[in-house]
Amino acid sequence: MECRKHRLLQVWMALAGALALWGTTFPLCANQWLTDYPAAKALARQQNKLVLINFTGSDWCGWCMKLKEEVFDQPEFRAYAAQNLVLLEVDIPKKKSLSEAQLSANRALVGRYNAQGKPTLVVLGPNGDEIGRTGYRPGGPKPLIAALQQMSGKPASAPSGQPHLATAEKTAPTAPAPSGKSLLPWVTGNARASKPAEDDLRLKSISGPPKRRVALINNETLAAGDDVRVVVGNKTVRVHCIEIRDTSVIIRVDSEEQDRELRLSR
Repeated sequence: MECRKHRLLQVWMALAGALALWGTTFPLCANQWLTDYPAAKALARQQNKLVLINFTGSDWCGWCMKLKEEVFDQPEFRAYAAQNLVLLEVDIPKKKSLSEAQLSANRALVGRYNAQGKPTLVVLGPNGDEIGRTGYRPGGPKPLIAALQQMSGKPASAPSGQPHLATAEKTAPTAPAPSGKSLLPWVTGNARASKPAEDDLRLKSISGPPKRRVALINNETLAAGDDVRVVVGNKTVRVHCIEIRDTSVIIRVDSEEQDRELRLSR
């Protein structure tokens, strides 16, 4: 009887060890959002993937909720992320409870990456260096996947048996354009059939280092990801800053269906 008990104990111990090893070897399922910054960077380096950091206000930021619903929860993004990304969520909620340690770590990352606006998406290369950032882009997963491919400088990996995502992106209306051309279908000041009332938005300056740029639009300063109300004449419009480039910014105005690019005034 004692020998039988001893053998059963050995079996249980072996099973427990195997389960522990499984958890260590396979720390996350595909598309799971990590909350541990060092672990995400280590996994990206090990798997030669990008880190996509989502700075979000999950329970109060409307644009963050749209980004999750329209992009992150979609099968196309999930398939892309499983092959190419390590996902890291940095949440600053107002109602949802986080541990004090987690909230403190998240706030430190907000400061480190100057990600005051929500949502801000920061992309790190496999070596941990920032290679780009963006924000909410309408149109589902395709525009974000296209931007990530452009930042990485290589085509996406596709799951076996499925069409390569990079091929589909070639015909997407928001796919990256050749160097020197706008990613967007129109630019402020270009002729169009209908001219929105907010056309007197002006980009006055761009300042800061490449990874910490801020733009002055009319009399408001915005970083990538910021969502600000800007005074235009005798009213205000809601402006979401998507990306800040060397001499222009990509924005979305709340009354318009497409992004626009503002260029520095000369």
